[in-house]
Amino acid sequence: MNKEKIVLALKILKKSLESQISNTKSALGKTRKGTIYVKKEHGKSRIYVVDKSGTGKTRYLGKENKQEIQIYSQKRYNLHLLRKAEQEKDQVEKCLEILEPNADIEKVYDSMPVVLKPYITANE
Repeated sequence: MNKEKIVLALKILKKSLESQISNTKSALGKTRKGTIYVKKEHGKSRIYVVDKSGTGKTRYLGKENKQEIQIYSQKRYNLHLLRKAEQEKDQVEKCLEILEPNADIEKVYDSMPVVLKPYITANE
């Protein structure tokens, strides 16, 4: 795979990540305030939510709260996904900076002053 293909693949990945980030932020903007967590009690996993709408109270969510558990679980997943997608996008941007098109070794000869080119043997 040559450098141009790598750069193209990274640009496609960057666009995909930007779309993912945008969609995830949009979804997070529509969710309830609160954080879900799992606590092990007496050998069983219990699901709680910390209400962040002002009270800060912790509530137990039993099996009958399936829809609420789903909403808060999805929110937690989206928050983790957003962080990782932003990290990956930063990494891709750094790679693209390093693989700057003007840094090609193939273009070194072309960047040399015209008066010096007759004296240079270019590596192929």
